[in-house]
Amino acid sequence: MNTPQLIFFLLSSAGLTIIVTKSLIFKPIRDTFMPSAEIVGSLKMGWKPTGIHRIKAIILKWITCPLCLGMWAGVGVHYLLKTESGIVLCYGFSASLFSWVTWKLVGEGKTLQ
Repeated sequence: MNTPQLIFFLLSSAGLTIIVTKSLIFKPIRDTFMPSAEIVGSLKMGWKPTGIHRIKAIILKWITCPLCLGMWAGVGVHYLLKTESGIVLCYGFSASLFSWVTWKLVGEGKTLQ
């Protein structure tokens, strides 16, 4: 992998990670795995989740943690870059990251003067 390919790989992986862990598009999916108030109360009292609650807790950590998901995003992007349609997706991931960084630098929603 040469330097431009590595940069594209890193931008794509980071873009995919931000899309899944922070975007409004994936918020309904992330919310699906949020524990109910009853479960949160039980957790505070020392209850350890089992069964489906444990699985949901693991998935929630995975899809809200940029470091956790970033590793798997890198694996996925590696395989996407081997296909023509996957490369198109990676351009989208890279553009998403660039747009998000630009938005953060501009001031999160402030209009340009």
